[in-house]
Amino acid sequence: MEKPVAPPQLPKVLVVDDEKQNRDLLAELLRNDCRVILAKNGIQAIERAHELQPDLILLDIEMPGLDGYETCRRIREQGSLPIIVVTGHDTLESQLEAFEAGANDLIQKPVSADLLLRKAGLAIDTHQNYQRLLQEKNSLQSMAMNFLSSVGETGTLLNFLRTSIQCRSYIELAHRLSEAMQNLGMQCYGVIRTATGNQYFRSEGEPSPLEKSVLAQVASMGRVFQFKSQLVVNYDHVSMIATNAPMLS
Repeated sequence: MEKPVAPPQLPKVLVVDDEKQNRDLLAELLRNDCRVILAKNGIQAIERAHELQPDLILLDIEMPGLDGYETCRRIREQGSLPIIVVTGHDTLESQLEAFEAGANDLIQKPVSADLLLRKAGLAIDTHQNYQRLLQEKNSLQSMAMNFLSSVGETGTLLNFLRTSIQCRSYIELAHRLSEAMQNLGMQCYGVIRTATGNQYFRSEGEPSPLEKSVLAQVASMGRVFQFKSQLVVNYDHVSMIATNAPMLS
């Protein structure tokens, strides 16, 4: 009997406004598509953003104590959470100040429901895609460091670390790893499992259908193991096989 598939969790949206009627209005507009978290001032918003890591923050500007601009700056110091300012100010100066504080977008009050849902959905999708790509890249980097450490080549590992810091994508990281493998006199092939499908790489050329099949089979067989000259390394988002690796002690 197949296990039931858990439904995907709704994205979290933090709504920040000192006026209850405004918080309730935004919550009502979003409630079918999001899990809404409420905050009534800047301090509360900063705390909940840090604790709950929402997928989007809708932030009012005119609030007692910390205004929206300062709240935005402090949240932005914590990371790259998307922030849309919701404000009644329509001057160029207020818009520029919002972007200067770190906001990603701006919506004018009174809020248009269609515009809010469109902009919120786009911001959430962009943020979630970025987080997935970051996890895939970090997984590949961890796998590469683990592999190079296991074959005992400190100099190659250090060189890989220096060059990988500059990589902007997991595909670029895969090429750096392939180069490191070639410097060790080894060949490799692998797969990066991304949200949009599998991305394959090889020291030379493209993996064959047989190699792709092997990668799929070894993905669940342990973190690191060796069969004769085949060294396999698996992480959540990536698997790699060195085809002529030295025997590990």
